[in-house]
Amino acid sequence: MRLRTEWSAPANVLLAGEYAITRPGGTGLAVATNPRGYLGLYELEGPVDGGTLPVGVTGTGSITVVTVTSGAPVVHTQASSVPLVDAVLAGILEEGAGPDGPGSDSRLSANRHWRIEIDTGAFFDETTGAKLGLGSSAVATLLLTAALREIADVEAGRKRNSNPEFAAEVVPAAIQAHRRVHGGRSSGYDIVTSAVGGAIQFSGGEVPTWKDAPFLVRFLAEGGALYTWNNNSIVLSATAVGCFDSVISPGSAREREFIRENNGVIDEIKRADGWRKLFAAISKAGELGVSLGSEIGVPAKLPFPGSHRDDGWISKASGAGNERAVIFVSSTPRRPLPRGAVSLPLQTEGLVCCRH
Repeated sequence: MRLRTEWSAPANVLLAGEYAITRPGGTGLAVATNPRGYLGLYELEGPVDGGTLPVGVTGTGSITVVTVTSGAPVVHTQASSVPLVDAVLAGILEEGAGPDGPGSDSRLSANRHWRIEIDTGAFFDETTGAKLGLGSSAVATLLLTAALREIADVEAGRKRNSNPEFAAEVVPAAIQAHRRVHGGRSSGYDIVTSAVGGAIQFSGGEVPTWKDAPFLVRFLAEGGALYTWNNNSIVLSATAVGCFDSVISPGSAREREFIRENNGVIDEIKRADGWRKLFAAISKAGELGVSLGSEIGVPAKLPFPGSHRDDGWISKASGAGNERAVIFVSSTPRRPLPRGAVSLPLQTEGLVCCRH
């Protein structure tokens, strides 16, 4: 068994723009952080572990997919499939990854023997096995999409000129696959953030867009820091977004009002040129989240006291509900952070490929 390629991608955290990023034109801010997920793509001399081809793949070779999360490794087979693997494969097949390039064939033809190992174990609590809420499924989806794209390229004799070119093709397919896994309710911000790294401004829609968010890099360069906090409970994103959709209908006047208010707050955060202005903007984003949570029935109020700007830090709920908080900390905090807060370092590298 020869390791051909190793891929890695960082975790992701949404800083602001909850729910808005699921609608066209709604903007949000996100950051790539630790830990990283890893994928090893191995080329084999012959099939092992049953050497199965996932459903829909043709050829004389084999592809074995193994996922490692909080428990024992799981081998994807036709008899015992992993939903995430099925979703990614379906996306690759729909776009066409046949021997003559994208769109030429609805099948992925594998004539060699491959083994894909995906390890996102660091995204789970070591003691309980619970998800840490850092985008593990998005990272696994991104990594697997990259690996299957590479297999299609190798089998067809195609060569890529650069990682950015390759990533540009991987991201849309990964977003669609992630939406399949989550019943269509996935904005794609987590896929994009883990793919490009750093801090981004994300705009939702069927075909989302994004760009760098230099305000955060500037904040960190001036001695600021990001922390996160988790209350060890789970608020399912799909359920929360379903509540949002049922209360705030797409295309309604309420949606337009909410998107306008949200985007205004995002602009304030981006423009903040000092701690006091940033504190005020993050406070406003947090208040908007609490108000919306009350409206849709998914509480976003954090279970610890808020802070004053002189304390040197400000927190707000991140993502669905109040399971996670993101905390902006100035260079000179005066009051201790909430118990259980952990550092959220910026990962500037997104999806990275190391060939062997």
